[in-house]
Amino acid sequence: MDFKTKTLGDRIEDLARETGASPTYVQKVRALFVKKGISLDADGSPYQAALEEAFHRQESMLRSVSQAAESLAQIHDQLTLLGRTRAEDVAKLREIQKTLEEQHRVIRETTSLLRKNPLHPVAGKQPMVRGDLDLPFVPGPKTVQ
Repeated sequence: MDFKTKTLGDRIEDLARETGASPTYVQKVRALFVKKGISLDADGSPYQAALEEAFHRQESMLRSVSQAAESLAQIHDQLTLLGRTRAEDVAKLREIQKTLEEQHRVIRETTSLLRKNPLHPVAGKQPMVRGDLDLPFVPGPKTVQ
């Protein structure tokens, strides 16, 4: 059949195949013409431009919806990963908090013991601490270089 003499129904079917339109959409387009009293066996050339626009818009909308669904799935995956990472970070922070609390407890107990039983100063001097009597010493060879 020549393109110019194709029926309205044939043109609808061609565009449906070309754009991958769903059967539901094709039925709605067919029903629209039948409802207006236009036979699907009539010459489809007067309606070609409108049909092309309608089917291509539908195709474009479906593509946009598909892309949006893919983006939404990616966002969902990223949020799931973020949630896992956050849970791991919280667990690590709790371990750090527990360690710091234990260190704080040890320091507090040691400080309390030192206050109760300080080192006795000798002749009014402060108690010696490590490093007070250290001499500068650099190990090295015994011979002159």
